[in-house]
Amino acid sequence: MHSVLNVFSWRRAGTGQSHEMQAIFCRLSAISRMLLHPYFIFDGPDCPQVRRGPDPISSGAPLLLMQCFQELLMAFGFGWHVAPCEAEAKLAYFQSCGLVDAVVTPYNDALLYGARCVIRR
Repeated sequence: MHSVLNVFSWRRAGTGQSHEMQAIFCRLSAISRMLLHPYFIFDGPDCPQVRRGPDPISSGAPLLLMQCFQELLMAFGFGWHVAPCEAEAKLAYFQSCGLVDAVVTPYNDALLYGARCVIRR
């Protein structure tokens, strides 16, 4: 079983109020059938609110959506926590400590923080 950390991209979750939770549930259901042990890390309160680049998005998610996502993670039995700052920095740290095999994220920041195995979605 492989350990994988994931940063969830809020912008790609769906388009309507109910679509986000349905998309999150479907994604978690698919992940639960894979031979891996996922661990989710959320951006912390000191994370920059705007990302730069060709696809700038707000890194913060609506509080209610994030709470519902965390409840679903617990229901599926997946571990999670909130990083002090950027989730990618914590992901790279966990990988450097040998706690995870790979980092799954839509961003390249994890490479800058020292992650060795990054899977981009």
